[in-house]
Amino acid sequence: MNYYYLAYFVGGIIFCKLFLSKKQLTPPVIEYIKNFEPYNVAIMFYIEKAYDIIYKDHIMIYSLEATKIDDEQFNTACQEFAKLVLKMMGPNFVREYLAFYGDESTLFFNLINTFNEKYESDSIRKQSIDTIGRHNEAPTESEEGDGVYS
Repeated sequence: MNYYYLAYFVGGIIFCKLFLSKKQLTPPVIEYIKNFEPYNVAIMFYIEKAYDIIYKDHIMIYSLEATKIDDEQFNTACQEFAKLVLKMMGPNFVREYLAFYGDESTLFFNLINTFNEKYESDSIRKQSIDTIGRHNEAPTESEEGDGVYS
């Protein structure tokens, strides 16, 4: 009879230990939702820093020349961007975001999506395309002058 109590007691301790350790490792998603603003500010800081680095190393030359980046090079830049963001965040912050997103591939997908959005809104590239477009247009009648100095 004493063995049953001992078995229940040990089983209860094991259950509590597993339940409490699981709860400590994966914070509830509701906490992330409640504290969205601080988490968002923090990750956006790392995203901006990483984008600046990757942009200068891989994309800026294409933006200045108003040319399209090669797909393979763009994919490489995307992957390096996501890895750099995670490296800058540090292991503790990465664990928290992994708990929020569920797995690394979803977190990578969201980081790469952010990179794509930032690349598509590249103002330097748009300005370079506009400048090149203006230089390639034929001069209008007012720009040609009245023919006195021609």
